[in-house]
Amino acid sequence: KLILLDSLLQEIIMFSGDEDIDDDLEDDQLPPGLSHQLGQLILGAAQHFNADNQNLDINFFAPVFGGDEDFGMNPGDEDMYLLDSDSDSYMEDGEDSLQQIFTSLGDSHVIRRLSFHKNVENVYRFPRVTSESEHCYEEIYRLLEELELLCKVWRRRVEHPFTAHIAPHSPPPLPPSESCLREGEDYNSSDYEYDSDEEEDYDQLPPGGVNETLTKKKFCQSAKVFHQIFSSVKQFETFQRCVSKMKKYIFCVIFQLFLDALPPATRYSIPQELWEKIWKFTQNSYFRYKSSVPLCLDTTYYKSGLRSGSSTSPSMACLEVERVRDLFGALGDLHMLVFEVLYKNPHILQPSPMFELEVGGGGEDHCRSVWRAASQGVRTAFVRMQHLDLLLGEQMEGGGEGGGEKEVAGQVDLSVQLDTGCVAIADVPLQFAQCGYELDPPASVIVSQAVCPLVCLPGRYRMEGDRLGLVLVLVEVEKGEVVQVVETGHSYESHLIDVGSHRVRRKGGQGWKRHFCLTEDRVTLLARSVDTDQDKVKVWTYPVLGGGKVCTPTTPLVDSVLATPSPTSQFKHSTFVSISHTSSGVLLVHQSPYSLLTTLSLYCLTSGEMLLTLSWNEDVTLLSTTLTSRALLRSSTTSSIMLFSLQSGEVVQTWQEADLNTDLSLPAGTCWSGVFDSCPAVCQLLLHTHTLSGYRLVEFSQENEMVRPKVVLTGQMVEGVDGLGPNMCLVRAVLFTNTRREMV
Repeated sequence: KLILLDSLLQEIIMFSGDEDIDDDLEDDQLPPGLSHQLGQLILGAAQHFNADNQNLDINFFAPVFGGDEDFGMNPGDEDMYLLDSDSDSYMEDGEDSLQQIFTSLGDSHVIRRLSFHKNVENVYRFPRVTSESEHCYEEIYRLLEELELLCKVWRRRVEHPFTAHIAPHSPPPLPPSESCLREGEDYNSSDYEYDSDEEEDYDQLPPGGVNETLTKKKFCQSAKVFHQIFSSVKQFETFQRCVSKMKKYIFCVIFQLFLDALPPATRYSIPQELWEKIWKFTQNSYFRYKSSVPLCLDTTYYKSGLRSGSSTSPSMACLEVERVRDLFGALGDLHMLVFEVLYKNPHILQPSPMFELEVGGGGEDHCRSVWRAASQGVRTAFVRMQHLDLLLGEQMEGGGEGGGEKEVAGQVDLSVQLDTGCVAIADVPLQFAQCGYELDPPASVIVSQAVCPLVCLPGRYRMEGDRLGLVLVLVEVEKGEVVQVVETGHSYESHLIDVGSHRVRRKGGQGWKRHFCLTEDRVTLLARSVDTDQDKVKVWTYPVLGGGKVCTPTTPLVDSVLATPSPTSQFKHSTFVSISHTSSGVLLVHQSPYSLLTTLSLYCLTSGEMLLTLSWNEDVTLLSTTLTSRALLRSSTTSSIMLFSLQSGEVVQTWQEADLNTDLSLPAGTCWSGVFDSCPAVCQLLLHTHTLSGYRLVEFSQENEMVRPKVVLTGQMVEGVDGLGPNMCLVRAVLFTNTRREMV
C-alpha cells in the first residue's frame, strides 16, 4: 500500500514542478498520463484491499466509474447509441443535444410505427393542439393506437430480465408457485400487437444493430419511472384498460359514421364484419408497416367527419369540434410523456433544483403529480366527449333546451360533476357604458369567500380639490349588470400604498384585499392610517340595495385609535389588519405596530357599538369566517390555528401545526391554513398546507358552538405541488382556487 501511494505522490510532484504544463492545464484536469495511472492505481488498490478485507472489493469503488444507479447520459455515451432521421427535440435544433431519440434500443423498432414524434421530410408532428388546429376522430384513434402500443412496450420493459433487480417501494407478495422470471417465457424483442409477414424487427433497426449497454440503462430508467408513477402493476393495468375502452368507443363512432355515409341498400347487402375490413383499407396503414406515408402527411385516407354534420344548429358543430380538439390534446400530453420515458431522457418528469428548494418535499411526488394531472385531463376530456352523445340524442329526439339536463345535473354530487368535467364556461359582457367611472384592471376584482352572485370592481372618481376617491362598483356576474355603486369618499391610493421603514412602497400581492369583505347582502371596507404616533382605523359598511343605486359618502361606522406607542415600544412595519362581517356583526382583527399584541373586536352592524373585544400577546391573523358566528384564526407566534366562537367569545379548538405535521409525516415547520365551507347547510372547515401536501376536513356542531369539532377526513394530495392561489372557496367538501398569480 505504501509503495503504491508513494509512487502516486512522486508522480504528482514531478508534474507540479513543471510550470509549462501547469499553465496549459485547466483546474479540473489531471496532468497528461496521470489520469490513466490513477485509474489503474485505484483498480490495483481495490484488488489488494480485497485480499485483506472482504467488505472492500471493486464495488466499493463503483462511484468513481458510475454504478447501477447512473442511468442517465454519461460522457462517451454519444458513441454508444445511434441516431437517424427520427431524432427530434422538444426545443429548437441544437439547443439540447440530450433530447435525441434513442433508436438503437432493443425495442426501438416500435418508433417506426408512430406517426407522431417523427421527423418526416423535415416536418415535426407532435400531438399538440392550438386554438386554430382542427382534428378528426381518425387522428384520435391513431393516437390511442400508438399510446396503447407504447404502454405495452413499457409493461414489457418492467417485466424484462434487465429490470428484474428493480422492484417497487412496497412490492406485493408473490404466490408460492410463481417467481419473477417464468420458465418458457420469451423475453426477446417481438412484435407487440400485430403479426406481419412483410417485415422483420431486426431489419428495422439501424445498421449498427442493438446497443445492449444503452438498452440496459434505458430499460432500468423507464422501470424506475414506472414504479415512481404507479403503486402496483394492477394500477397500470387499469390505465391500460381505460385506453382500450376509449379506443373502442372512438372506433364505434368512426365506424357508425362510415356506415351512415353508405346507401341503405349497399350497406345491408354485406355483413358488418366485411364492412370493418373495407373500412380498414380506407385508412392509413403506416402503423402496420403497410404504408410508407405517415398519417400526418397522408391526404388520401377517409375521414368520417362529425356527428353533428346533419344538425341544423351551428353551435352543436362548434361544440363537437372543441371537444374533439380537447380530447386529442389531452391524449397527446400522455403520448409525449410515455414516449419521453421510453425513448428519450425523461427530464420532463423530474423537478428542477429550484422547484425542490421552493416546495419542501415536493420533488418526491413531482413525477406522480405530472402523470396524474395528464391522466386526469384525459379522463375529463373523454367524459365530456361521451356527454356529447346525450346532447346529440336530445337534439335528434327534439328535446327541450336542456331543462331536463339541469334537473339531472342537480341530483349529481358536485365533486362528481367536476371530476367528469360537467361544467359550463361562458363569457358574460359587462354593461359599463353608463357607469362613468375609471375601473381598475381585472386582477383587482374583489370576490366573496362564499358562493356569491356579486363581485366588486374598485375604481376611482374625482372628488373636491381634484383628488381621486375610491369607488366600488358591485356587479351581478350572471347578468353583467351593475347592482350598486358606492362612492366611499376615501382616498383612492391609500389601500394600495404602504409606508415602509425608509420609503413609500406599493403593497405586494393581494394583501390589500384583506381590507374588503363582500357578501350577497353587504360590502364592508376599512381604511388604516398608521405612523409613529398612533394607529387609527375607519370602517364603513353598506347594505346591498340593488337597482343600480349610487351610495354617497357617509360617516364611518367605526372611527377609533386602536393602538398608541409606549416609551419602550419599537415601531414595526407590515402588521396586518383584516375586516369581515357576519350576521353577528362586523369583525375586526388588528395587529399593533408598536408591540406584540393582536386585538379582535366585534361591532354592531347598525350602530357601530362594540360587542366583543379580546386580545392576545401574539401575532394573530384572520383566515376565514362563517355567515353566522364563527371565525378561524392563525397565530404565527405559536404556529397554531384556532376555531373561535363570536357568541361566547372563547376559543373552541386549537390545532398545533407541529402536531398536524407529525400526524401526516410532513417536514417540520410546514405552515397550515384553513377555510370554512361556504354552504350554510354544511358545518365543516378544511385545514390544509399551501401545496395540499396535507389536509384535514373537520366537522363542527351547528347548534352548540362549544362542542369540540371532530375529524371527518385526513389525507395528502400530490396534485397540489404547484400550490394554491390567493383566493379559495370550499363548497360541500370541494375546494376551488385560482392558481394564477395576480400582480396588482
